[in-house]
Amino acid sequence: MLDNLTIPRRSATAAESSYEALREEGIKLVQDLSGELWTDYNLHDPGVTILEQLCYALTDLIHRTERDMPDHLTSPNGLIDFENQALVRPESVFPSCPLTVSDYRKLMIDGVPELDNAWVFPVTGDGPKGLYRIYAQLAESDDGKEVEPSNSRFADVAEKIRDVYAANRNLGEDLADVRIVESGDCWLQGVIETEGNREPSDVLAEIYFRASQLIASSISSSTFEEAVDTGKSIDEIFTGPLTIHAYIDGERLETIRESITIADMIEAVSGIDGVRYVERLWFRDDQGNDTQTIRHDPLSGRVPRLRLPTNASGEGIILRSSGRELAVSLRDIRWGFDRRKAEYRTRRQTVQDFEELLPMPVGNYQDLGSYYSIQEQFPDTYGINRYGLPVSAAPARKAQAKNLKAYLWFFEQIMANFQENLAQYRRLFSLDHLLNQSYFHQMIKPENMPDVDRLYQGDLEQTESDLSAVVERHDNFGYRRNRILDFLLAIYGERFSPDPFMLLDIYSDLGLDHELIGVKIELLKAIG
Repeated sequence: MLDNLTIPRRSATAAESSYEALREEGIKLVQDLSGELWTDYNLHDPGVTILEQLCYALTDLIHRTERDMPDHLTSPNGLIDFENQALVRPESVFPSCPLTVSDYRKLMIDGVPELDNAWVFPVTGDGPKGLYRIYAQLAESDDGKEVEPSNSRFADVAEKIRDVYAANRNLGEDLADVRIVESGDCWLQGVIETEGNREPSDVLAEIYFRASQLIASSISSSTFEEAVDTGKSIDEIFTGPLTIHAYIDGERLETIRESITIADMIEAVSGIDGVRYVERLWFRDDQGNDTQTIRHDPLSGRVPRLRLPTNASGEGIILRSSGRELAVSLRDIRWGFDRRKAEYRTRRQTVQDFEELLPMPVGNYQDLGSYYSIQEQFPDTYGINRYGLPVSAAPARKAQAKNLKAYLWFFEQIMANFQENLAQYRRLFSLDHLLNQSYFHQMIKPENMPDVDRLYQGDLEQTESDLSAVVERHDNFGYRRNRILDFLLAIYGERFSPDPFMLLDIYSDLGLDHELIGVKIELLKAIG
């Protein structure tokens, strides 16, 4: 199996694209091409001066090209139009419709705040296929007492569950009914040795909270930021249906516990800060019997729930330190337990800010198409910058300067067009359905290059038209635009390969390429 799952991008090193490297390569090419005719490569030679100016300009083009992609996509207002660039946030593309019972459980627990847990089972038997039954466990009231099983409250919760299911169900599936499960009391007894300086009541509050979560098989949830901090990737945390209140690990929902053992409990509390070791633990059920196992069967209509000790019962866990029993306040234990429970509920009911989880990139706008002539950098003696030659210069000298300007104009027009193509990246890689070209150019005007208008045969308008015609002849727009849209589709794992004779209007005046462009743009809009 290959270790590398990506193809490394080939890029020039900093040394290869530096001014010194370009100049050295230029001198080498000149020597290979005309070494027998041109032998003076010293700094005073005009040919070397021209080469150096072109190398300097190329380093500027390289710098502009290698700007971060957000910079290329940033508009003059300093913002990136992500929708128009077909760039969609991960929470919009990674999540899917529910496919498994675990997916439905995630949706129920996330969408119905009154639930403490929910289980989804397919209905078996000779009846219709594709029916499911949901068993729901209601959350406790704020005072820790069991919610009164009033018919109106049950009906309200059941209706919310049906609404969530109906909004997400698959074709050919439906909900048979919703059943509310009751809670059976149990207590945790034992002796635990502690260490450290942590308050005993706080240690015991956390022990009871973790034990209650385990006994009730409460859903393990966290913020999306916490999930990322634990090593989860973005595509992993957005696998399955989208939950907007908390991240719920779908893998932990796959297995439904049939029972909770003391071994499970010891494992859960041993990692708590302040717990040195567990001396002994056991359960006491609602019948007063000591046991090593608590059954957890939602199908029976009853699931266990941990009760905290009270002054009257005297039930609970004893904390010791160096063999000495520690005195703890039941009031402080209850306060610490309720605080943790409130944090858990708050996390489950707070809508997550995905912008905080994964901020969208921000770029710095620069007018990459703004062209500044290299002729402005030449020494004044050449007479081709905006200062030109003195009026007293001989006609032959003026003609030489004009010839040099015309010679350099060819290279400068190529560089100006290159810059304009950079400036149009934002539009080229967009959903702009009015775009009708993939190559761009810009007219070099006197404000960009001094006296350039004197080099044109016609006026500026005619020259602009002629230049546009030259670029258009070499612009295979349909092919190039389709390739760019294919790239945007590939970002989301999509590929569009229709049979044009079946799905497209082959008699359209626009032509097949343009019809394909329109369809791909609509598909990209649908992805968002």
